Amino acid sequence: MGKPRSSCAPKRSIKTDAGPPIFSRLRKVTTDSKALDFDDLLLRSARLLRESTATREKWQARFQYIHVDEYQDTNRVQYELMRLLTGPKQNVCVVGDEDQSIYRWRGADVSILSEFSRDFPAARIVKLERNYRSTQTILDAAGAVVANNPERLGKSLSAHKGPGGNLRYFEGRDAQAEAEFIAGELERILNDDSDQTCAVEYRTNFQSRAFEEVFRRRGLRYKLVGGFSFYNRAEVKDALAYVRLAMHPEDDISLLRVLNIPPRESVRRRWIHFASPRVSMEHLSGPAIENSFPAHQQAAQVFHRHARTREVYPSSSYRFHAGNIQTRGGARYRLPDAFARRT
Repeated sequence: MGKPRSSCAPKRSIKTDAGPPIFSRLRKVTTDSKALDFDDLLLRSARLLRESTATREKWQARFQYIHVDEYQDTNRVQYELMRLLTGPKQNVCVVGDEDQSIYRWRGADVSILSEFSRDFPAARIVKLERNYRSTQTILDAAGAVVANNPERLGKSLSAHKGPGGNLRYFEGRDAQAEAEFIAGELERILNDDSDQTCAVEYRTNFQSRAFEEVFRRRGLRYKLVGGFSFYNRAEVKDALAYVRLAMHPEDDISLLRVLNIPPRESVRRRWIHFASPRVSMEHLSGPAIENSFPAHQQAAQVFHRHARTREVYPSSSYRFHAGNIQTRGGARYRLPDAFARRT
């Protein structure tokens, strides 16, 4: 396997004396919380494979074949990771289209796709030029848009569906106007054939609201397919934050997320209500950042200043389950004494 090309972009001069050290603070927060962002996962994996021969050979032996989809949106770190995993066998298959590269703004490099033949000289190139989704009119129009790109690999698309009708162009003044236009088109189609099934595709979830409002007002029956990811639901994020906090009490982000979830306003159990003016989030996050210590330590100070007799945080049942998680998981940390029940 040839030596992977450098994944580093040309160095730029960055002024570090102006403003707060944002990156250093970010690194400290992620380190203290024992967290990695998406870029860290890529960079650390590539570094481990690059620096450890035993690790690299182990994973190269595990993956006999590697398949990479959307190869035109690969960045340099992902490219290096793929080369390090491929190994001497070079059994790799990639799928990509240079005309669909849209993520350059976040590091994608379409030249990685165009140089695939140079990186893997023995590779066979198969062009998939038969299209089963669109009509020939749509394909011709799309091809004309990118025809003048000098860096294209080139292809000639043919439609399985035939020529099709002429294209129509509509530009709505806002999301509401767009939804009204589409609803009108759907009504026209359904009036001609009530047994028709139509689909409206949109890019992001927030766009569905305008369509739903118009469909409801016009009496168009619809079914929303997809929606929020399971792990993006608030209750799931809250539960995972409690688990992370049980394992790592110094995780300030998780602490601030569940500090008042569920709201602790019970008359029978007089919880500290952090949404009140008496104790706010700023009491914890602000001083903690300024003094560079975990928010749970600041929380302990706030409790001693503001908590009345028998006010507790968090619940005893949470402490019980958190203790079980720590015991079974072999955590090196225990819940701070500040979270104990005050009597």
